[in-house]
Amino acid sequence: MKQARRRGAKARTPKRRVRAKRARARTAKQTIEKRRAVQSRAAKSRSTKPRVARKKPARAKPATRVPRQTTRAVGAEVVASLEHDVRRLRSARRQLEKRLTAAVQEIGTIRQFEIRAQVLESELAKRDAEIGRLRTEREEQLGGASIVSTPVSPQAS
Repeated sequence: MKQARRRGAKARTPKRRVRAKRARARTAKQTIEKRRAVQSRAAKSRSTKPRVARKKPARAKPATRVPRQTTRAVGAEVVASLEHDVRRLRSARRQLEKRLTAAVQEIGTIRQFEIRAQVLESELAKRDAEIGRLRTEREEQLGGASIVSTPVSPQAS
């Protein structure tokens, strides 16, 4: 049964077929031996100097030894501490989200008031323009003689 060729794989020439057949026939032990032989040949060609083992630096010992807690107890403390931090951060996030929501709502309300103020300003400007137009019309009708009426205050009478 023919196997489908993988995408991107090279076509098998007779030479490649032979190599593939030999590779399948090798056991794991033979493969390892062959790799070691190749590696040793490569190592011989690389360097002719003998390798010198490096000494590890000595670690400083603490003056007083503190008794260690068991890993499980330390792990439990760390877990409890992290859970506490997570709860605290979640609470802080909820508070900040509430503040953000309130700020966004306030911004929306202020925008509505700002739009309403602009509408009222435009209506006030239209009214002032209309009053000014009516005054000029009245002055034209009276021919420049206008009587300015002053309200009579109740204290004067």
